[in-house]
Amino acid sequence: MLDRLLSIISPHTCCSCGDVGGLLCECCKNDVLENTYLQCIVCLAPTFQQNLCLKCSAHTPYESAWVVGERVGSLKKLIDLHKFERTFAAAKIQAELLATRLPDFPSQITVCYIPDIASHRRQRGYDHMKQIVQMLGKQRGWRVQPLLLRVTALPQRGYTKAERLRRQHGAFRSCGSIETPILLIDDIYTTGATITAGVEALQTVTAQPIYIGIIARQPYESFSK
Repeated sequence: MLDRLLSIISPHTCCSCGDVGGLLCECCKNDVLENTYLQCIVCLAPTFQQNLCLKCSAHTPYESAWVVGERVGSLKKLIDLHKFERTFAAAKIQAELLATRLPDFPSQITVCYIPDIASHRRQRGYDHMKQIVQMLGKQRGWRVQPLLLRVTALPQRGYTKAERLRRQHGAFRSCGSIETPILLIDDIYTTGATITAGVEALQTVTAQPIYIGIIARQPYESFSK
């Protein structure tokens, strides 16, 4: 409600073109969606429709992956505004972008998310991924269930991919069992360590297929999240 009130008093400007009225105008939103990200989320090889190539799919614990775009420009601004500046209107736009990018899963799919680190959640006063996924569930009519708890929260910044994977191993545990396919959502994919740890935790309680949806893929040359 506060965000809506502030948008009247001090309207948002588009993260891309700067027009007043919203964080991402319809024209710029269409630009993001039409510029479909068609690279493997792991190796960055060209792909068709989804974001996991055949070679990498043989070595990842999830079935398929979908990404809205690269973490640059307006997409980066939206994520940062929501995570660091309490601009809750950005959560709705991220959910809309992801809802458009994801395929038509069966209605019985269960959607969950990578939970925020406890210290970040206390500092912000909210879990940014929980907000996004709740909106996504409403938009697509999917059931949302928090299935993961963080066990450890080791910093990842500055470490190599191999080191990140090792440090994230066992970082989550499942807080519930599920008998439907699962769609696991996170905002940023850098090396895949976090999403892999989340999927592996879910696989301890279910044999159902697990898919992942990501808002933005970190540019290859940068490993800051």
